[in-house]
Amino acid sequence: MVANKSNKSTAPPYILALDKSTYRYVKLPWMIKKQFRKAGATPRPKQPILYPKAQHPGLSPADNLRILAERRSDHSNLQLLDRLWTERARLIHRIEHPPTPLTPLPLHERLSSPSPVHIPPPLPSTLHFHRSKILKRTQEFEGMLLATVTRLEPIFERLKDEDLLQDSGRSVRVSETVRDDLWRWYDRLQDLSDDLKNLGRLFTNAEWRNLRGALKRIGKVSFEKVDSRLQEICLELAQLKITLP
Repeated sequence: MVANKSNKSTAPPYILALDKSTYRYVKLPWMIKKQFRKAGATPRPKQPILYPKAQHPGLSPADNLRILAERRSDHSNLQLLDRLWTERARLIHRIEHPPTPLTPLPLHERLSSPSPVHIPPPLPSTLHFHRSKILKRTQEFEGMLLATVTRLEPIFERLKDEDLLQDSGRSVRVSETVRDDLWRWYDRLQDLSDDLKNLGRLFTNAEWRNLRGALKRIGKVSFEKVDSRLQEICLELAQLKITLP
């Protein structure tokens, strides 16, 4: 803005200022000049007021113990006050909401016949309690027996055919003695696989070890090319002398 002072002395003092945005002159009071006197001056930072640091004397050990005792006493008093207010609210609630009195029943309705005596049924004879050691062994051997029986099924399916061939008078590859010996322990192996929980209750430690050893020996026999090696496989199984508990 460009300011010019007026020449008329009778008029109140004012300033003609050019507004560059509209290019028009406007009149401003003369006293407004004081508001722009320090415009653009660098402000001076205010110095902070430093107050002297307060010196608090330290507490003695006796004072610390006294304050701690007072705090504990206040805490216990507050707890007691809280319990009293809780009991007060409970009593007020009971007074304002009294329980509904029960309608007394007549004597003939209160007297009733005694309840029948419940006699529990007898324990079933098939109920047996196993020790944890027997249960663990049963769970361990069930998987081994199932795997062994499944592995032997193709061999004994062919031995059934051998029995039919012998009954019809035709020649067989596996002798009757070997077949009978294999069928003897295979039938027992199937029984153990189906009902090991009941049969294993009477096994001794030696019989469990015997069963484990028999399953390991059977597992070492190779069943590859069963059709061409049937006689060889059966002889190898017969030589194991399998005995099962």
